[in-house]
Amino acid sequence: MLALTPFAIPFLNNAHLETLSYFNVVLGGQAWPTFLPIHLLFGQMLGVLGAGWAVWRWRNMSFSIGRYEGFLRFFFAASLVSAFALTHHPILLMFAAIDLVGGALHIVRPVAADQIGNQPPAKSYRRSVST
Repeated sequence: MLALTPFAIPFLNNAHLETLSYFNVVLGGQAWPTFLPIHLLFGQMLGVLGAGWAVWRWRNMSFSIGRYEGFLRFFFAASLVSAFALTHHPILLMFAAIDLVGGALHIVRPVAADQIGNQPPAKSYRRSVST
């Protein structure tokens, strides 16, 4: 959500890409070229869809949606690794690792909306002192 939301806001698009380019350089990659307005439009569409999916997912949790999102994250991570093989931008591997971990968590332990807030509280290990 943090990486995609700035793409959804038109006037933050370019600044966000410059920030990601900076982190790519810090990780040992090259600076990215200046993007044309059409590139920023496609980035904005990605941001709107990604942020919209995240909000919808939070409001409509189910096991099947969680597992579906897990598999989508695996496919997206594979796309990022493929793009890294072509471009050698190390920031792509960082995002791929995040999506692989997130995908695994969604598949192994999806959470449904009816489970949130219904978990029993953790046991307190403090000793009770009677006075």
